[in-house]
Amino acid sequence: METLANYWQIFKKRPDVWFFWAFLAASTLSVRKVLFFYPVNGGFNEYTGVYLYLSDIFLCLTLLAWLYLLNNNISILSRLKTLHTKCSTPASLRRASFASRGGWNIFKEKVLALVPRGTFSWFKQAYQQTVHNYLISFPLILSLFSFVSISWSISKPIALFRSIKLLEFILLYLYIVYNV
Repeated sequence: METLANYWQIFKKRPDVWFFWAFLAASTLSVRKVLFFYPVNGGFNEYTGVYLYLSDIFLCLTLLAWLYLLNNNISILSRLKTLHTKCSTPASLRRASFASRGGWNIFKEKVLALVPRGTFSWFKQAYQQTVHNYLISFPLILSLFSFVSISWSISKPIALFRSIKLLEFILLYLYIVYNV
């Protein structure tokens, strides 16, 4: 029972890595569920179907766990930075600083208090990294074009499925770029 608890503790630290290894193991298998397909000339055509692969499930779990950990780390780090700033500044300086900000609108202060610290700088940094990095911006533009092209496709469900698959592989690419 202790070994199971130890494995659970190891899994909880980085579940995205474990799901990624399961994705790599399952990607060699051809385990799939045909959700639906459009027959061409009365027969089955592999390119006119929508499938759910076992590796897709593990890849989605990997990406969800990674995004959850990214969100957690950002919010935890911003809270720690705020706590450190509040604890390291003497109370008399905090009161003087608050008194000097008397011209601020109270509504603005309340709204800014609801936004976690570091959110605006995180958006600015993410924007700068995305726009100025062609290795990230080009795949995202390609995915956007793929979703726009659904509007003029003949079979919209298959076009949507292929666009989602392309987005899935672009997110896999971003996961590998940022973690490897």
